[in-house]
Amino acid sequence: MKKYFVALLGISFSISANADWIKQTKTDKFTDEVFYQYRSSTVDGQYLTLACGNGPRGSYYEPDVVFHYGKGGYESKPLQIKIRVDNNDFIQGVAWNKDVREGGYSINWGNNGNRNKEIVDKISKQFKSGTFALIQQGNKNPAKFSLKGFSEAYKQTHDLCQSSKMEYKTGSIWIK
Repeated sequence: MKKYFVALLGISFSISANADWIKQTKTDKFTDEVFYQYRSSTVDGQYLTLACGNGPRGSYYEPDVVFHYGKGGYESKPLQIKIRVDNNDFIQGVAWNKDVREGGYSINWGNNGNRNKEIVDKISKQFKSGTFALIQQGNKNPAKFSLKGFSEAYKQTHDLCQSSKMEYKTGSIWIK
């Protein structure tokens, strides 16, 4: 397994290869706290991460797939997402900002009713059994992502989310 290290603004990063999904760690230089994240490769400035997902009233549900298109920071507008895994029918949903500091959008269940729960469940099921996902974020060009290693990354993220000591673990794309 290859590891890469990068230091930036008081936080160091470590990246471990896991098929086409990589596990990143970052360590806060002041507190020595370690945070984790799985992410896809970058395609045309777009990439995916996994984060702790939320159910009603902030409870943990399952990992969220978080969509990034190179623009960090908070935006209050929703983002239309279209997904087609292999030759399955496409999935469409509205994603909201996931992480105020680092951007990224997710279609989470939250307090939005069972329709979003169905979408979240369908995405994770198809990603786990799929080979690739074609994803269009807003008006960006569709990008094709490999799903090789996604199932293991999903399982590891789920385990990290369940064991996390974060008080509100769904507010960040990084897991402690």
